[in-house]
Amino acid sequence: MTAAGLLRRLDELQIDLYLDGEQLCFRAPHGVMSDELRNEIALSKAELGGLLRDATRLVGRHSRWVPSDDDLPMTPNQHWYLNTFEPERHTWAASLALSVPWSVSEQLLCATIEVLVQQHDVFRMRQYRTADGRWAQRIMPSEKTRKIGVHNMSGLSPEERTRAVHEVGHQLQSSLSSIHGPVIALALCRMEPRSDMVVLCLHKYVVDGYSINIVLDELWRIYEDLAQDRDARSHSECSTYRDYLFALHDYERRPMFVARALAFWSSPDHVQPTPALPVDMAGGRHTDINSRRISVLLEPELLRSAARFLGSQEGASFNNVLLFSLARAYFRWSGQRILRLDFEYHGRAAVLPQLDLMRTIGPTTIKFPIVLHSDAGADVRTAFSQLCSTVHDSVGNAFGYGYLRYKCADSSVGRELARCAPAQVFLNNRTTLSRFGAPSQPAPSAVPAPVVSAHALHFLEPKTQENPVSYDLMVECDDAGSAVLMSWVYSSAIYHESTIRELSQRSFYALGELADYGAR
Repeated sequence: MTAAGLLRRLDELQIDLYLDGEQLCFRAPHGVMSDELRNEIALSKAELGGLLRDATRLVGRHSRWVPSDDDLPMTPNQHWYLNTFEPERHTWAASLALSVPWSVSEQLLCATIEVLVQQHDVFRMRQYRTADGRWAQRIMPSEKTRKIGVHNMSGLSPEERTRAVHEVGHQLQSSLSSIHGPVIALALCRMEPRSDMVVLCLHKYVVDGYSINIVLDELWRIYEDLAQDRDARSHSECSTYRDYLFALHDYERRPMFVARALAFWSSPDHVQPTPALPVDMAGGRHTDINSRRISVLLEPELLRSAARFLGSQEGASFNNVLLFSLARAYFRWSGQRILRLDFEYHGRAAVLPQLDLMRTIGPTTIKFPIVLHSDAGADVRTAFSQLCSTVHDSVGNAFGYGYLRYKCADSSVGRELARCAPAQVFLNNRTTLSRFGAPSQPAPSAVPAPVVSAHALHFLEPKTQENPVSYDLMVECDDAGSAVLMSWVYSSAIYHESTIRELSQRSFYALGELADYGAR
């Protein structure tokens, strides 16, 4: 067993290794420490001791700063944001248009947003500069009441409406600020009698893809409760975002956590260079303007068949299915045997078991690399099992990567991880897992629920600037009713459309291979 694997096993059993001088010691629940584990520790004693010494040193440096309500801890992704953007100048936001098959009450919509902001503390979180010039964040006790802009578009043609909605989204997005607020803004667009559109803009410093689904659910729930004169307060006992920030900070201060991260992410598989993606046009750069999108709809029957296959694979998830289809397509298309990609994990389950984060609004995601290998001789079941093992190990150490890369007090550790060429491929699964296989049935509602307009699933901001895109190729998956929309985002300055269509088809065929196994 590797040191990383042993440390993870001990952590799962709540066995804590520590150093008492030069002596390697442990604390364990009664009856958990077996003779087999004692032997494993003895065999790796020197390596474990070295890792814990390094981890204890890093934790000691990290602990010199003491967080408070006026200077909250930050997540790795928030540090990444501050390293990537300039908060005073850039507004990193998601803008969505919700088609509503009824007439929306402006008064109720205003009340809805006020309840939402007061109930979820992340919408009152603000960045600020400390006296020594460091970026910090705090949660404000309250938020001033804001008006919602109302725009009459009933007399416009469909093309004019689309342009007008995009302009409203652009104006709302420009009004957002993670420093001064607001970080959430809405506008109401009057379309036809008994048909409106709500434009919603969210600053991505305070939400992630998982949170956006919760925001949409909460908006609808609160609006309906207010319309029916019911108590609009959430009855969910979910943890606050403040709870999450402090719990994550405490988790990162454990030498065992840091030792695990060092052991896993410093292994040769994670620091060695990997082949660059084949390209159609050398020297191209992916920007907002040359970015293109090809989408494939994964029908419910295909998903159900793949779900049956998953049922026979312990611990596997839809993420494994997506990664398998992407990797298998890439290996067959490129002829290469290794793929390094970035993956975004929602980070809401198992990491901090004392918290319930499944309905908490706020960014808990962590982006980390996964290195996948091709075994040309393996059958589908074996190849999928090997991939699941790799993904399981990487996901289990995801927060360790974020800590070492962006938060470690010794900056040389982060630089060592950054020494590898960055991944050129990114997979982001934004689907709700309850809809995979057997879609959940919504509870009866007094009025029809709004839906996200198909043309506005992504940013509404017009593409007028040469903003760089971080990856040459991105695969994004979104809910589409009982189906899933799998989109391939690429640069026309790097790839021909035919190349990406071939990749998407190969990925679709790989999903079919899993579905065939599931149907047997």
